Amino acid sequence: RTSNVGEGVAFEAPWLATLPPQLEELLPADPALLPLNFPSTVEAGHTVSLPVTVENTTTATNPASGQVVGEARDADGKLVASFLGEFTDLVAGSSADFSFDWLVADPTGLPPAVTWTVTVHAQGDELDPGNNTQTAVVAIARADVALDALDVPNNAKTGRDYAASVTLSNVGDVPAAGSVAVTANGETVFTADFSLDAGASQELPFTWTAPAVAKKLNVLWIATATVDGDSDPGNNELTVQTKVTPGGGRGRP
Repeated sequence: RTSNVGEGVAFEAPWLATLPPQLEELLPADPALLPLNFPSTVEAGHTVSLPVTVENTTTATNPASGQVVGEARDADGKLVASFLGEFTDLVAGSSADFSFDWLVADPTGLPPAVTWTVTVHAQGDELDPGNNTQTAVVAIARADVALDALDVPNNAKTGRDYAASVTLSNVGDVPAAGSVAVTANGETVFTADFSLDAGASQELPFTWTAPAVAKKLNVLWIATATVDGDSDPGNNELTVQTKVTPGGGRGRP
């Protein structure tokens, strides 16, 4: 190391390079976060392991203790996931390895990517706080099933059979599987399982018999798709109505 004295005068200070043991004991520890080795892309609905390593890089005899905190945020700064770990009495030159499980799911919908910021918070003083933070951008391959149509009659006569169908499409990046249920005034009239490749769609037909009524009745239909790891649950439901009137026998309208 060099020290400047006066104008343009420098001299070596070798005593700073190697400290006697009694001075080493006075130096604080230096827990450093090593570069992150997170996957570049993960799949929604799955659990992935995130490896993190903290190393006490100082030669001081004081051990390092503290916490490692990770936060994943989307482009708008919304917190998507987090983790917390602790390390205790990490001696000079040693390291602590962590593996944090991340369930890639969010009930309000997943973004296309997140930025993980991982930071070491040392207990007490430390030699170099500048090596405490690392970041990693992780893309999220998402399944996204959308209900495109619930095709039922606008008007129906009591007792008649009607052809109906529900259509789904996978507008996400990866294959998706799940189930769909259709109710009419709260009564389940159709259920089915489905499996869709990315970009695929499927129409699921069923038959509905209009209920017997003595006067006009409005039937509220609700179709709901249930998908593990769906990135946008907001497009998983459709509602329509049918007006049922008395009269007419069984048969096509």
